[in-house]
Amino acid sequence: MKNSYEDYQYFYKLVKINSIYFKDNNIRITNKDYLTEIDNLIHNIYLTIEKEKNINIIIRVILNSVGKVLYMQPFHNGNSRTLKQFIKILLNSIDYDIYYNRKDYIIPLLFDNEECNNEEVQFFKVKAKLRKK
Repeated sequence: MKNSYEDYQYFYKLVKINSIYFKDNNIRITNKDYLTEIDNLIHNIYLTIEKEKNINIIIRVILNSVGKVLYMQPFHNGNSRTLKQFIKILLNSIDYDIYYNRKDYIIPLLFDNEECNNEEVQFFKVKAKLRKK
């Protein structure tokens, strides 16, 4: 039988990443409105990556969207680790390498669901050692 979150194509990408770190899929969100919102946020990231050439705009959309997802805390465990890996996968898909260790907090000021500014985009690029492949 299919889990209800499998109906959310983009959110399910996070579920798969989270299940790599944790052997179960303890989804905390039960409100379908949140699932829809998260799915839409992630879908927006993919649309931006597809249409936008400016890496600063792409990073801003990623950080703003990921910050909102992080604020919602969809998983019982590993929200930050899951989202950091998701960011890495996204940027690798557009030929950028990033590196951060487990202690790096690379989603600046977004736990409070705030919008990212240019300074934070630059901070992320330095902290994540962003490099074009």
